[in-house]
Amino acid sequence: MISSHALETGRHDHKPAGECTLQCAANRGAAPVVQEAAWYAVHTRPRHEKQVGERLKAKGLEVFLPLIRRSRVYGKRRAEVDVPLFSCYLFVKSPSDRLLDVGWTRGLIRILGAGNGRYSAVPRDQIDRLRTALDTGLSLDPHPYLEQGHRVRVKSGPLAGAEGVLVRKDRHHRLVIAIDLIAKAASLSIRADDVEPL
Repeated sequence: MISSHALETGRHDHKPAGECTLQCAANRGAAPVVQEAAWYAVHTRPRHEKQVGERLKAKGLEVFLPLIRRSRVYGKRRAEVDVPLFSCYLFVKSPSDRLLDVGWTRGLIRILGAGNGRYSAVPRDQIDRLRTALDTGLSLDPHPYLEQGHRVRVKSGPLAGAEGVLVRKDRHHRLVIAIDLIAKAASLSIRADDVEPL
């Protein structure tokens, strides 16, 4: 069957019905569809977060691997090293049509989501809050993910507007910033009067 485009231009591209090249879309005056990139959480093999991050960057993708500085002992020597805040996880910003390529990255176990090729994007505000917390230089600690607890908002300081769960740890208040999709969280010290309930 010859398409109306072929009749207008005198050319027939032998493409199945419904398939159109960018040239064909341009001829009809339609703009090509550009998919917006979203953040996705990826699960990596143990101690492969940095390597997977580098491989994803080599594919031209933006990667966010939250790192914290920890003291480690090697024999009789103590050294400060950067370790992932969330062991075996990192975040990649990708359009959905490139996720198949992301999934083939060596060292990557899976992209988190519902399964059957359906992936769940991490809300951008959760990534932004985590980046802000890391950029402030405050001491972050991995924290067990909490589903229950009082949600609060920071009233002042560099994290003003950030939301999280307030818990107590050894007489100190801690604000827990949660990343829902990977069921992980980070906590940081904060004064109780710097937060307000939601």
